[in-house]
Amino acid sequence: MPSSIARREVSSCREALARTTILELVNMLKILPVERITQKRKHIEIIYVYRPDEFTRRRIKVKAETEKAPELINIRTKGALEITLTVECASENELIVTLIVGGKSEHYIDEKKVKEIAGKIADLIASRSPPAPKPTPPPPVAAAAAAAATAAKAAKAMTAPMTGTSMSDCVERLITAGLRLDEILSKQIPSIYHPHASASGVLVAEGRGNSRALDLREYKDGYDIRLTSGNIFIEIVRLGGRVGVYYNDYNTGEELTGSAAIRRIEETICKEERPLTYLVLKMQAP
Repeated sequence: MPSSIARREVSSCREALARTTILELVNMLKILPVERITQKRKHIEIIYVYRPDEFTRRRIKVKAETEKAPELINIRTKGALEITLTVECASENELIVTLIVGGKSEHYIDEKKVKEIAGKIADLIASRSPPAPKPTPPPPVAAAAAAAATAAKAAKAMTAPMTGTSMSDCVERLITAGLRLDEILSKQIPSIYHPHASASGVLVAEGRGNSRALDLREYKDGYDIRLTSGNIFIEIVRLGGRVGVYYNDYNTGEELTGSAAIRRIEETICKEERPLTYLVLKMQAP
């Protein structure tokens, strides 16, 4: 199930969304060549072509349901391609774009293309945000007081424990579910389990959460779980009392498996609260 998340820092997320139309975003969903997009009132229809040759041309027709609010834009298609595009303001200064492609024709879709489109949509919306105002330098006395306050807060943060969670709790909730880590299983995820689950897995859960609260321990045996947070992609396979884990940072190209992946997840995901998007696939027997 191809998916991608793109994050951008903006000066005014709500204003950027207000300046973006749903039809603009639909026109950017070119995960396959597009033959036609039609809009009648609130209904949008997209016709994709997956065999461009005129003599063997095949079409996929989908209908889009849309929703727009001050802090959210949702586009979801129904048909052989089930595309979910969510554009949301995590805060006034942070934009998150989530693009997920499923359905019986998803095998025609290139995951790199999905990532590229999510990034382009994020760039377009971020470009609609007004320029950030230049900060006015404070008077010398105020600046010194502010620096002292910042230092005090930093010292307090360094000595304060993590609220409501710990590193081991985070790893157990999201990754291991109390199962034994298997290094060999971990190494097999990119080449064996990812394509197998993408082709024949059944989607049983999807949604959004954060690293401090999300709990995926209930999915114990026969599951492929995929987490995305910004440029980070994590895939977990739980099978026969064992768990494998694969970590990929799309920005740096770093790929890790097993215990090395766990250590990096502790540093990048568990150390502080981070937004997460997740998919849970029930794997079918090969």
